Amino acid sequence: MNRLVERRRNLPAFSIGLGELEVLWDRMIAVFGPGEPDGAFVKISLRSEELEFRAPDELRNYAELRGRVTKFSLHFYQGRRILNVFPGFLPCPCHSFSPKAKRRLGPPGQ
Repeated sequence: MNRLVERRRNLPAFSIGLGELEVLWDRMIAVFGPGEPDGAFVKISLRSEELEFRAPDELRNYAELRGRVTKFSLHFYQGRRILNVFPGFLPCPCHSFSPKAKRRLGPPGQ
């Protein structure tokens, strides 16, 4: 008999308030220089659902979300420039969004 048990727990070691998340969003957009990026969104994972907001106003006006979040990611793109922020863990380089980067940074033999 084989038994595999997986337990996960989000530790509140890193959490961010919604106002701070909005400030972080604005600072990341500034990285692209003048003008707005072609696309920007934040994903917030809750216990039973994942929310995606395309603008800070959407995030601010969503009444069901209050307080602090611990599991989120920010995504921005403009042309071929991409900026992704994943707090709380280090993504494996082999999961890069760019096929070119995957070949360059992936495990040996790829």
